[in-house]
Amino acid sequence: MSYKLWLSLLLITGVQPQNVHVQNIAPKKKLIEVGWDSPDTKQLRETGKQMEETTPFDGVVYNLKFVVGDQTYDENSILSPNPWKREWLGTALSDMKTCRFKKFTDNFIRVNTAPGNLRWDDDRAWSAATANMGLVAWFAKQSG
Repeated sequence: MSYKLWLSLLLITGVQPQNVHVQNIAPKKKLIEVGWDSPDTKQLRETGKQMEETTPFDGVVYNLKFVVGDQTYDENSILSPNPWKREWLGTALSDMKTCRFKKFTDNFIRVNTAPGNLRWDDDRAWSAATANMGLVAWFAKQSG
């Protein structure tokens, strides 16, 4: 985003920056790995160090995946009418805290809109889906 656009947005929203020194410096370009083979948290725990050492990437898009009973939850079940529970994310959170990345500084959790089974007028389903997204945001913050 250009500094002029950034300043315009600040003025429009009423945010008044204090001691802001705007420089016309281009942001550093970063390479983020994403693909059909996106790892989950367990795979990152097991192979993340090797991935950092052998790839040119600054980060990775990964899948938040866990099993509860006989049900698997992943990037396809975040935006669903089925609410998640925070305690279900415990093992995945431990996986990410174990990683201690040095080079992968820009990581993203994959969220798919498939299977797309939320009805537009179903407030309960949308409440569950947005709560799940809230848990994903909580997970991202907790995992670093």
